[in-house]
Amino acid sequence: MYSRQSKKSITYCLVKDWIDLLYLINLGCIELHPWLSQSPQLHVPSYMVFDLDPHESQSFETVVEVAWLVKEALDSFGLTSYPKTSGRSGLHIYVPLKPQYSYDTARQCAIVLARFIEKIDCRVTLERSIERRGQALYLDCWQIGKGKTLASIYSPRPLPGAPVSTPLAWSEVKSNVDPQAFNLTSVVDRVKQKGDLFASLLTEENDLTALLELL
Repeated sequence: MYSRQSKKSITYCLVKDWIDLLYLINLGCIELHPWLSQSPQLHVPSYMVFDLDPHESQSFETVVEVAWLVKEALDSFGLTSYPKTSGRSGLHIYVPLKPQYSYDTARQCAIVLARFIEKIDCRVTLERSIERRGQALYLDCWQIGKGKTLASIYSPRPLPGAPVSTPLAWSEVKSNVDPQAFNLTSVVDRVKQKGDLFASLLTEENDLTALLELL
C-alpha cells in the first residue's frame, strides 16, 4: 500500500494461520499490530474501536469507569462490545461491524460517542496533541482508518513482566483488576479455562443505523 506520509509503497504481511504467526515470531516480532480490516475487503473495517489511554497520573480505576461509560453509550444504541487490556495501562473496546461501512463512517460514529463521553466526564479528552491533553485520559478513536493499527489480542508487549493484551468479560472490568497479571506465564492457562472471549468478533456484526442518524 502506498503511504502518503513516507511517500513510498509498504508491503504488509498477510497472516492466514499459525504457521504465518510462527514466521513473524521467528523474524523477531514481539508486538503484533493488525489492521482493523481483513483481506480481501481491506477498505471495510471489521471493527469500531476505542483506545482508552490514561495519563500517568490517573489510576486504572479511572480507566474502568470510563470504559463502563463507553459500554453504556454503546448499549443505548444496541451495539455489543468487547473489552481487552491494552497490555500497558489502558483498555481497548472493540465493536464488531457489518461488512458494509467505510472507515470514515465507522470513525465518525465512534467520534460521536466519544464526544458525548468527553462532555460528561472532565477526566476524558479527544485531544490528539499530547501537549494539549493535560492530565486527561485520551479516548482515542482516530485509529479507525485504513492502515492504522492497535496491538492485537494475545499480543505480548515489550515491557517488564511481559504483559499480554488480553480479552476480558465485561464482568471482569473492575478497578481491582491488575493488567500486569495478564502475561506470558498466565494467559495460556486463562484461555484454557475461559476460552477465547474474542471469538465472537469473527461472526458477530453490529448495525450502525441508529447511530448514523446522529451524523
